Amino acid sequence: MSTPLSQDSDAAVGDKSEDLLPVFWALGTALFEAQHLESGLCLLLTLLNRKHVLSAPAGISPLDDADSRKTLGELFADVRRRKYLSPKQKAALQNAIDARNALIHAYWSGEKIQAMLTPAGRDWVFKDLRRIQALCKKASKIVDVLINQYLKAFDTSLEALSNPMREQWQSGIEPPPEVLQRKEMP
Repeated sequence: MSTPLSQDSDAAVGDKSEDLLPVFWALGTALFEAQHLESGLCLLLTLLNRKHVLSAPAGISPLDDADSRKTLGELFADVRRRKYLSPKQKAALQNAIDARNALIHAYWSGEKIQAMLTPAGRDWVFKDLRRIQALCKKASKIVDVLINQYLKAFDTSLEALSNPMREQWQSGIEPPPEVLQRKEMP
């Protein structure tokens, strides 16, 4: 669907980019948290499926290909079938999944696009995206705790598995010019 913001994005944004930065930052962080939740459910399902055959942390590195192609709702249903979740945990996960699905599949409705035209509307969209981010982050924390229960058997944790990536982090590197200038890549 073509929208005023997508018809010619450079012309549509023009000198308005500073007005849009907070909204697009919030969109990016909400999408990141939504993906974190999805990846966490996929990893949890992998651990649940393999818990009796895992013999070392190296055994968890490849995610099941079949699980990686499932929808978030399918992953959640599979986890619920294999792992007890309290009613509070289920509700938090379901709320996050519903918000994530709305974000991914139907967020930019006419109402949201219209809201982007005014400072008050952009603030409303910004706050709504932050709400979605918070829901996904809360659900991810639940999933992370469950994952860590299985990783504990191998004397590791999500934190320990993440440390090598943190050690490789490099600050001060700018995005490539084609990203900054919104040029089409070949």
